[in-house]
Amino acid sequence: MDSSDSEDCFWCHLNSEDIFEEYIRIPDWLNKANNSLKHCIECVKSYHKGRYEFVARIPDGEQALFAIEVERLLNSFDGLITRHEQSLNDNQVNSNDNQTNSDDNQVNSNDNQVNSDDNQVNSNEKMNFEWCRSQSQYDFPLPIPVQEILMFPFYLQDIEVDRKFCRLMTVLQKVEQLPVMPQDQPYCGLFLLLIHPCHLVAKYAKDSLSFYKNMEMETSDELAVVINLILSVISFDLFENPVLENRVSDDPPSALQFLSEHLFPRQQLCYWKGMYVDM
Repeated sequence: MDSSDSEDCFWCHLNSEDIFEEYIRIPDWLNKANNSLKHCIECVKSYHKGRYEFVARIPDGEQALFAIEVERLLNSFDGLITRHEQSLNDNQVNSNDNQTNSDDNQVNSNDNQVNSDDNQVNSNEKMNFEWCRSQSQYDFPLPIPVQEILMFPFYLQDIEVDRKFCRLMTVLQKVEQLPVMPQDQPYCGLFLLLIHPCHLVAKYAKDSLSFYKNMEMETSDELAVVINLILSVISFDLFENPVLENRVSDDPPSALQFLSEHLFPRQQLCYWKGMYVDM
């Protein structure tokens, strides 16, 4: 959504990190400031640019910001999950009504059953993203909070954010609104999700990155952080020390230098296989 199309935008035109001190201290700002981060990707980019500068200047601000951000993301995920699950329930009711009508009109029921069996996909075993690729990426764009996670995946270090994110991705896949969206450069979070224990999430990352198989990647600070987090599993021997973060750091999850145990598989073979994209 373009910032010019909404009166809710709060962050798009801010150029100073000084605003973050007031953002933390003034509760009345939260609703408007947070709502813009749910609906405008340019606000998200502007927010994180200012956030980076603010934390570089005031490192203690990281803890306060992270608490606000986690609450915001969880509320956003809950709202999206509720909305889409209601849509699924409504569709199920309509399906049942149609089935009742079909029972009264059996003329072509056998042919319809054959077609239904041929087209059925078991979403637990196989994810079909061809449907998404055949449509414009703007028909069902990824929700802004999901894009924020893909751009800044350190929020997944919080176990509750990760749990809700996985649940939302599952619901989006069920309602066929989980498109693989090519960008000029892939979101750095997709690389981290390649090794995610949730098969659906890892498969989505793998299919998304397959668009970039012939592209030369640009390096960035965010991508470097992701690569270091992945390598930390081996560097810190996290297979043998899965609760390391509880013993060595008082930093918020967003500032950890190693990957939380809920973000990688427990088996080394599975983990290393997941680090490669089959192109």
